[in-house]
Amino acid sequence: MTPPNSSASGDCGSEFDRLNEFYSDLLQPKSAIAKPIFGFIRSKLIQYNLRSWCDEVAVLLWVYLRSVEHIAGGGKITNHAAWVKSVAFNIIRETSRQHKRHQPFDEPLIESLSYRHTLDSDDIDLTDDMIKVRDAFKALSPKEQLLIYQKVVMNDSWTTIQDFLRQAGHGDHSLAALRKQKERAMAKLRKIYDSLCEA
Repeated sequence: MTPPNSSASGDCGSEFDRLNEFYSDLLQPKSAIAKPIFGFIRSKLIQYNLRSWCDEVAVLLWVYLRSVEHIAGGGKITNHAAWVKSVAFNIIRETSRQHKRHQPFDEPLIESLSYRHTLDSDDIDLTDDMIKVRDAFKALSPKEQLLIYQKVVMNDSWTTIQDFLRQAGHGDHSLAALRKQKERAMAKLRKIYDSLCEA
């Protein structure tokens, strides 16, 4: 067996020492480096709607574990504060995507979008989720948009929707067919929404 490279082992040990020293300072009461890092992580947890699911300390623990893996693989960390923020942001984004994949598609989220206002509005008053739903909705066909809007947003009866689609030139469909078309449209909307979340 080839003996380990003592220089490489020493470098790795030094990297671990610097990481542990940084975390020790970070978690000290009234730490000067804690406020901007905790504030950054908190803002991202709020932005990605994860504040009630985990906190800053949990994120920092995951960052520490990834940092250890990085160093063990021969990596180096030159700026610990910048590294922690970057890795924390990646973890929060990954967690948000995984979290959304295991949630049923939120029809009330669609209801919260005003058909006339938000489809062509600026993003100022919209949450990140609402923007993605709006953009996914725009990618549907006009008939699919009408089906979802009339049923989910307006909560019209199927007979009303049947008449509306007929008058709009979208053909004459049975109520059972319309229900299936609405389910397919929702599935398509969900697929487009998921692709936007992963982008």
